[in-house]
Order: sequence, then structure tokens, then C-alpha cells
Amino acid sequence: AKKELIEQYLPDGHPDKIKKFEIGRWYKSNKGNRNKVYYYIKVTMIEKDVIYGEKINTDRSYHSSDESSSCWDALDSLKQALEIGPMKDLSEIQDYLPDRHVDKSYIPKKGEYYYQSSSTWGYGYISICGSKEAIETNGTYLRDFAYQNCDKNRPATKEEKQWLDACIKAGKFISKEEALETEEERLLKEAKRRYPVGTKFSCLVAGGTYEVDVDVTFKYESGMIYSYRNGGVYHKHFDGSKWAKIVPEVKKWDVGTYVVFIKNYGRSKIGYIDKIVESNIGTNGCLCEKELTTTKGEEYVKWFATKEEAEEFAKTLIPQLSVGDYFVSESYSKHIGRITEIYNDGTRYRYWGFSVLRPFRENDWYNFSDTKPRKATDK
Repeated sequence: AKKELIEQYLPDGHPDKIKKFEIGRWYKSNKGNRNKVYYYIKVTMIEKDVIYGEKINTDRSYHSSDESSSCWDALDSLKQALEIGPMKDLSEIQDYLPDRHVDKSYIPKKGEYYYQSSSTWGYGYISICGSKEAIETNGTYLRDFAYQNCDKNRPATKEEKQWLDACIKAGKFISKEEALETEEERLLKEAKRRYPVGTKFSCLVAGGTYEVDVDVTFKYESGMIYSYRNGGVYHKHFDGSKWAKIVPEVKKWDVGTYVVFIKNYGRSKIGYIDKIVESNIGTNGCLCEKELTTTKGEEYVKWFATKEEAEEFAKTLIPQLSVGDYFVSESYSKHIGRITEIYNDGTRYRYWGFSVLRPFRENDWYNFSDTKPRKATDK
């Protein structure tokens, strides 16, 4: 049988196997050199009896495969190179390869980022010389890594440096795609994850509770995240250090929610705010902090999920007092008087007047943080 017919079935090294040049491998020959000095070629292309590639000549000059003369065509040289076979140990050409050549052995300096791998691994390591922290590119973060003398060592690329830095900062392995995200991409992605449509949140500027709807878009500006609605600024979600709090979904009359009295009920007057401490009392009641047993009847109370919402609504029920107004406060002890000064956003007043338990007071202080006073119908 012809050798060509059985060659594919013969093992490597068999004397009857036809030898051929392999693309990407280094070969050497010293045919035609009187001093028997070897010259080398890394095969990149084969055309009939000519092979092209990177060359190292006997004078130890390096020539890239882009040079038109970078080829071998001497049959004696080609025959000897095939007989010797592809080079397995490249140590004899290390001094002649240019810096950063893919086949040049590399030993990093302290503080230098480097990548190392082996042709048999299928993955690599990225680390910093002198550091024990590294990442294994197939998904592991290491804290006790040591440099190894592998056949594929080289300086790390810019992207590999950024990838390692991101993993070190996170203290864990993160994907290359995530590590290479810009700050803008990362924050916008996080905003969409945190605040899907229907999420309620507390704005970092305005306070209060708001809901993300389908018209909201997120935008990045100078390290912060804002939401826009119908083309205008809506709310701030990230201020550079913290995210806007997500308001948990609550059900009507849940413990911890609030009611505002829209009609006098028991000791509570219009505009009073109370907090629910027990949801179901009797057939249509709940237990509150101040009024105790309270009706759920919407003729008397209006329900709110948060105190802020309740306070905003209560302001619409109670006339806002000004200096000079006469007032009545129906707290635990009834106060009647005329306001002379207002402090703390209307929760503390200086007034002339008296209470049912105390004598007349001239320009005294009174704190109305629990019970808002109402404007007197007539002095």
C-alpha cells in the first residue's frame, strides 16, 4: 500500500509516517553553515517547496513573517528541519526573540501585572508580582497564589488588569464582562435592578414615598443616578454613596401603618394622626397608639402606608396657623391662646393664653408635636 493511504492511521513518530511542517511551530537547521550554527523558522505558510514564517538567522537577527524574504526554500534545510521535527524546548531562542513575543519566556517584576497559562490548561491566571491575590479565568478568586514557570507567561493586558482590580475590590470573582463595565453602565444596571416598574421608594431629596411607573427612565449624571419622567427631573435614586430606600409593600390596615381622622371620633379630632398597633379588632376596628380602639370606617378615617403621607394629608385638613391667630388645642389639657411666635415647622409655639389646668401664661412656650392645635372659631 502507498504510505499516503495509511499515514492518517499511523501514530506520531512511526518511521513510515510522512513528516510535514506544522503551522505555528518552530523548526531549526544548520545545513549550509560551515560552523554548524543553527538558524530557525516559525512556520506561518507553506507553498510547495517553500515555507514562510518568522526567522532567526545565524547572525541572531530576528525577522518577522511580514518580510518578503522571511522564508526557507533550500531543500537540504527543509529536509533536515523535518527530520529534527518541531522544537519542544524554545530556551535556545529566547535571547533572540523580541520583547513581548508570544513565545518569549517572561518573568514579571515586583508590582507588575502578569498573565500565565499552559498549553494544556485551557485557562489562565492573572496576578500581581509580589501579591498572593489572583483570579483563575475560569471562575475562581485566589488569596494564596504563587508564580509558576509556565510555557505561556506574559504581561497582563489593560483589560486583564482592570478585571483583576475589580475582583480584588469586590473580594470575590466577578465576570470579565461585569468587571469591564464603566461606572455609568454599572450604576444604570443596578438602578434598573433595584427599582423595577411598580417599586415604591423614598426619594433622597424630596423624601416621601413614590412609585416607579412605565414612563420613568434612569440617567447617570456625575456619579449620581436620577429618574426622569416625561422629560423632566423626577427623583434622585443614588447620591454617590447611598441608594434611595425601597418602601416595602404594605396592605391596608397593616400594623405600623397610619390613619388620619377626617371626622371627630372619640378623643381624636379632624386632622389627628394615629399609628395602628393591632390590625383586627371586632368586626371593623383596629387598635391605635393614642385613640386605642379605632374604627376602620372610611367615614371617620383615611388610611396611609407611611407617616410622611399621613402628615402631608393632615395638613390639608387643619388650617395652618400664623402669628396673631387665636387657637384651641385639645390635647390632654385644653389650651386656648393667641400665637406670638412659631418654631420647628409649626410644632412649637410661643403664646399668650392658659390651659384648663394652669393659670394664664404670658408669652410661654408650648410644644404641639403630638396634637396640632386648630384655629379658634372666634376669640
